[in-house]
Amino acid sequence: MKSIDEISKSWAKKQKYLGWRILLIFLLTYFGLEGLYNTENISKALFLNTTLLFSLPLLLEYFKGMDTYSSYTSFFRWIGLILNGFIVLNCFLGHMGTITVTCDVTTHFLKYITVFGLNVSPIAILCITWLMIPLSIMDFIFSFNKREVYFLNAHDEISGFIEENYGDFVKESTPDARKEHFKKQFTAQASTIKTDGGV
Repeated sequence: MKSIDEISKSWAKKQKYLGWRILLIFLLTYFGLEGLYNTENISKALFLNTTLLFSLPLLLEYFKGMDTYSSYTSFFRWIGLILNGFIVLNCFLGHMGTITVTCDVTTHFLKYITVFGLNVSPIAILCITWLMIPLSIMDFIFSFNKREVYFLNAHDEISGFIEENYGDFVKESTPDARKEHFKKQFTAQASTIKTDGGV
């Protein structure tokens, strides 16, 4: 899996991606997860699958798809990793029967979720998912950090250098190229011996 840095290959493109990411997470939270709490007689499968589809991509992105170079960005990355990991883990456990969904008998809307015998308010879960929005804003803001810019630009320069000189690297690593290299070294050493009064 490639990281955002490897895909964008420039600081400006990464900034643009992180900006659109804020809007996308907001729309998914508002129209996707918020709607779950206004759905009559919601089933456990629908609740768990929708929540899982929201958090699993974010978990993968925080785990493997995001490179961080400063303590600030690493801090928020770990928060995102822990929160989404917690949600994903509970979704998988819920499919194994550890979670039940209870709707209000009058309104038929989601009343509470029972996790390991503990009744959890839907508002608590909704607050955790809404935290993804300020978290994505922090990812965007702290990507302006000087250390982030420096390392991303250095990464970009190194990648560009490798791409430009890849053909030369390949040529120099062939057996014939190595033989030629050692032949030149041997010739140079032999000429030095002769100069110094050798045979």
